[in-house]
Amino acid sequence: MDLKFLKGVGDKRAEAFEKIGIKTLDDFINFIPRTYIKKIPVRQIPQNLSENILVSGEIIDVRYPRKDNHPLEVTLFDRSGSVEIPIFGASEFRSKQFRLNESFLFWIKVDKENFSSKLKVSCRDHIKINPSDVFDTGFLKFTYIPLYELSGILKKTWIRPLLLSKIVFNAFSTLLKSDPDYIKETLPESLLKECKLISKKEAVLRINFPVEFSDVETARRRLAFEELFLSRAHTRSEKENH
Repeated sequence: MDLKFLKGVGDKRAEAFEKIGIKTLDDFINFIPRTYIKKIPVRQIPQNLSENILVSGEIIDVRYPRKDNHPLEVTLFDRSGSVEIPIFGASEFRSKQFRLNESFLFWIKVDKENFSSKLKVSCRDHIKINPSDVFDTGFLKFTYIPLYELSGILKKTWIRPLLLSKIVFNAFSTLLKSDPDYIKETLPESLLKECKLISKKEAVLRINFPVEFSDVETARRRLAFEELFLSRAHTRSEKENH
């Protein structure tokens, strides 16, 4: 599958990905997140102050700014509650971007305002979610969403952090849909059992999209072991050939 046909990419973004060495879906297998953000229900926001968090739900209200320097305010609702999120910049464009009953995923940070119990919400990023799209709904099943290094080349094509995360998820989903065993094992089965290591496929999937946060360290250990093992095997092979 040509990279430009991957959901969220297209011609211009495919060219940008190629410039940073991503030419095929297979190249995403080597992606390693730089960090992760936890997705929580809206009702848990007060327990996660000063932290980067993700919330998802439906837009139930849109309030337009009275002045140019004021934010557009959207109210996001999930089954646990609602939160008002201010969106700064390009209010005319934003007013068309957020519509009632549409679903979104927001990356926000919440603090208490000085000398007040009121919460101050700042929005870092957001993406629209299509509830009828299996890729989108599959993406939202994970509690921890990865963030990757975002190069200037990708930024020029309007790829933002959460969109890049979803593109990577789409790539893995597409690869495994075409062939569930696409990610091949590189270590002997006996070695996996002896060292209590997870499979290569499990490690690649879990370091990108962990079910539990402990999965990240388990996956890192497996991939680091593989790198060391294959490096030593290569060194031995070179010595034997000289």
